[in-house]
Amino acid sequence: MPRLLFVAGTLAFSVCATSVSHAQVAAPAHISVTEGSVAVDRESGSETGLPDLPLVEGDRVRTEQGRAEILLGDGSALHMDAQTSLDINGASLVRLLGGRLVVFGEPSAVGALQVDAAPASVRLTSSGESRISLYDGGAGPVLDVGVVRGAVEIVTDGGTSYVQAGQRVLVEEGALPSTPVPFNSAQMDSFYRWSAQLLDERRARARQWLAGAREDVLGAQRMPVARVPSDEPAVDQRGERAPQGLTAHPERARQGHEPAAALAMELRENRDRPAVVEECDKG
Repeated sequence: MPRLLFVAGTLAFSVCATSVSHAQVAAPAHISVTEGSVAVDRESGSETGLPDLPLVEGDRVRTEQGRAEILLGDGSALHMDAQTSLDINGASLVRLLGGRLVVFGEPSAVGALQVDAAPASVRLTSSGESRISLYDGGAGPVLDVGVVRGAVEIVTDGGTSYVQAGQRVLVEEGALPSTPVPFNSAQMDSFYRWSAQLLDERRARARQWLAGAREDVLGAQRMPVARVPSDEPAVDQRGERAPQGLTAHPERARQGHEPAAALAMELRENRDRPAVVEECDKG
């Protein structure tokens, strides 16, 4: 039992250590997926946006005729539609200049991940999925926010509005957010279907990675358990060995019994012999 407890404790420690290790080594913001033409504008000039390209504060990502997925350092994902432009302003802060985004916020990004736009800022108050669009409404930019899962808060100069899953609001520049209205997240166009497919692929990769990590940990902790030989006495539940007789050497056993047999025979002979009484001289 102590050995089993030791193995279980070691396994639990290894899993925790693996989780902490991955949590401490977070990947920086970077482009993870591209489709079509994507450009990144930097102080040094413009370059083609390619998968695994790191992003730093001050970078501007433009999808032009393509689409892209950006992964932030906190694990959150931003899906960019065509003709979308945004700035990387911080580890969990981006500025939407135009176009459409799907934002997938991780639990670690709650209260930190924020998308700024001219009419308002969108801040995650719980992990989930939100659709954010910024377009020209004729009289000025309009921010359209629909929450698929989770919740967000819309922050303007006039106040803050809270939007729950299944709700949608519009915000015009200089005005308060509209009253939240029901939102049908099942309605999808080609961009939202593309986003949903990427999400499914990410989840499949995550499950595969977890399965591999679990196998590595379990494989490293697998230890051979010694079997009790068949000629060794069994051990009961109290850890005590069952009584077992000692097997003597045959020759030594025979030699050990011979003196006892001779003594018994001599006793029998003396018993059958008549007693002799010797008379002592009286003196």
